Amino acid sequence: MQQIFGYIAVGALAILGTGCVTPAQNGALGGGAVGAGLGAIIGGASGNAGVGALIGAGVGATTGALIGDQVDHDRHRDHAHYAPPPAV
Repeated sequence: MQQIFGYIAVGALAILGTGCVTPAQNGALGGGAVGAGLGAIIGGASGNAGVGALIGAGVGATTGALIGDQVDHDRHRDHAHYAPPPAV
């Protein structure tokens, strides 16, 4: 029964995660996933994969969000330089 709830939770997160996302949110999601994987590998080598995954996910999500936020700011900054279309 718990396994079914786990599958439902993962499915719900997958559906909710595919909505309208900003580059910061996308970077946080990707960075958290990559960080958790690398943290688990490094933590597993030192004997505690769970703690490594948690630390890696936090660092990865934070870094990904910061990079994505900068990408978002760069996109908006570029739009400020365009002139309005000519009058017809």
